[in-house]
Amino acid sequence: KKGGNNRSFLKTECRDMKSLAKFLGYYIAEGHIDYGKCNRPTLSFGVKEEHTLVADAIECIEKAFGLNPTIQKPHKSEIQIRINSSALAEFLKNVGVGIGAHNKRVPGIVFNLSAENQKEFLKAYFAGDGYYYKNGANGYLAAKTASKQLVSDLAYLLLQQGFASHLKGPFTEPQRILNGHILKESTVYKIYLAEKEFERVPHPIGHWPHSLPVLEIKLEEMIPFI
Repeated sequence: KKGGNNRSFLKTECRDMKSLAKFLGYYIAEGHIDYGKCNRPTLSFGVKEEHTLVADAIECIEKAFGLNPTIQKPHKSEIQIRINSSALAEFLKNVGVGIGAHNKRVPGIVFNLSAENQKEFLKAYFAGDGYYYKNGANGYLAAKTASKQLVSDLAYLLLQQGFASHLKGPFTEPQRILNGHILKESTVYKIYLAEKEFERVPHPIGHWPHSLPVLEIKLEEMIPFI
């Protein structure tokens, strides 16, 4: 029945598979469902991302589902995209995004998308949750999550694209403040890709821009080469 519901939703509601893939990437990175009257899918970003990731995520929602989300700013450092669609919330639940940060997964449907749309999912995920760091002379594209299963799913999906990633964890992160929220001490897992992976993987996934010095490479410059 779940599969039938999913197929029906995609057939009648999903208008653009590329936008769907990107939306799912943003959702896994930044989303949750507000359970209540309408079971509302919500994505949370930093306010500095209003004209970049937020604008792109809204466009994906409009193109994929024909829905018009609303924007809220619950804190001066946070901006939320709220989608008043219980049907979309049910769809997300059925495709297996996972309930709660510790249970997030790459939805099974992503593994059945075209290679190009799988890349769109990965780009959106790392745009939302990724960061760049250096360890000595080596640079890495990385992401942290509370879900052990999610990093495993991401590693498998990246391998399908020709990228060999590395997993680490669990780590304990101390209490901190993020986007106006106090986050309690938590256990996290990390996935990271070394810069050499972008050299090794051939076209059409992308070639590492050798002319760009490593010290000047930023997260937003790495993601397009996935």
